[in-house]
Amino acid sequence: MSIILETEAQERQGSSCKVCNEAEGVIQCKICIGFHGWCKPCTVKVHKHLPFHQLEIWTGACYKDISLGKLGFVWFLGHGRDLCPLSSHWEDMED
Repeated sequence: MSIILETEAQERQGSSCKVCNEAEGVIQCKICIGFHGWCKPCTVKVHKHLPFHQLEIWTGACYKDISLGKLGFVWFLGHGRDLCPLSSHWEDMED
């Protein structure tokens, strides 16, 4: 097991995002084919139409599962997957 983790650590060191090539590529997808390392914003962009893919984030020692929601993804179910044009700020009512 330690050999597997060492191999993963070596792959991660100095790896930049495969989309923007600027930030560190710390997130990978278990479902997408090939090795991809994305930064958080690019992961959301790449997976905005693939919300059920399984993502992992590199912690520095190993990969841990992470959801798109934890990365800031919000899935809009109407208006062509965009925010409702008639929406306004709302607050929860107190009990």
